[in-house]
This record gives sequence, C-alpha cells and structure tokens, in this order.
Amino acid sequence: MPAYVIGQLDIHEPEAYQEYLDGFMPSFDRHKGELLASSKQETVVLEGTWSTPRTVVLRFPSTQHARA
Repeated sequence: MPAYVIGQLDIHEPEAYQEYLDGFMPSFDRHKGELLASSKQETVVLEGTWSTPRTVVLRFPSTQHARA
C-alpha cells in the first residue's frame, strides 16, 4: 500500500536548500519516491490555517520505503 508524506517548508536560505536537495534527491530516488505536488510559491489556504509557506506531497510504494 502506498505511503504519502506531506512536507511543510519554510526556506530561509535558498542556496543551502539547493545543497540539501542535491543530497536528498539520490536518496529519494533510491527509495522509489515520487513527487506528486510542490508549491514554488506560498501555499494558498482555502480554509483553516497552514503553518508554513511552501508544501510538498510525496508518494512512496510503502511505509517502509518512506521511512528508509
């Protein structure tokens, strides 16, 4: 069963975040992660509140893959 991960991001240093992504993506790929949605601009909240400006939604084949 797939596992979905929702990440809330508040990026203060774009250059440092890019360095993080450079290391993250090979691991993400190795564990068969799939990027379903990513906001490059602030997340638009239609109802309620959302604590951070950017959002990502990831899917993995299983919870074991997501945790790895």
